[in-house]
Amino acid sequence: MKRFVFPLERVLAYRRQVELERRRSLGLAVKVLSQRESELSAIGSQVDAYRAQLSEMSSGRLSARELGLYRSYLTHLETQMARSSQWVKDARAAVDARRAELVAAAREAKVLEKLKSRDRARYDYEVSREEARDLDEIGTVGFLAGREAVPTEETT
Repeated sequence: MKRFVFPLERVLAYRRQVELERRRSLGLAVKVLSQRESELSAIGSQVDAYRAQLSEMSSGRLSARELGLYRSYLTHLETQMARSSQWVKDARAAVDARRAELVAAAREAKVLEKLKSRDRARYDYEVSREEARDLDEIGTVGFLAGREAVPTEETT
């Protein structure tokens, strides 16, 4: 019997490659999210430290100009923090989108893998049936040849 050939092997290989690309894309999106979260955390720490420093300084004597500069810088940091927070939200949305794409690609590949598995099982079953038929035929031929080779006793 000829060897097993899955007719959709190229499609399956393509779907596996798409799944791999989606996995890489998700990894990249997770890396970006991690960087954005680190940036947000750093800015948050910077804002907290600056607020603490400003509260210590406000108990001393500061001119209105100096206080205005400090407050202006604090506003700048808070704006950066808001922008960074939005970037984190966008990065999370990108991760979710990439994850959904990966799940869809994996599902498409899995469908073909199941089909290939089912076709392979059918092929293996047919091969075993053919082998059993061949063995039965060999056994039958051997049995009949054995019967013809044994002389029968005739009483004379």
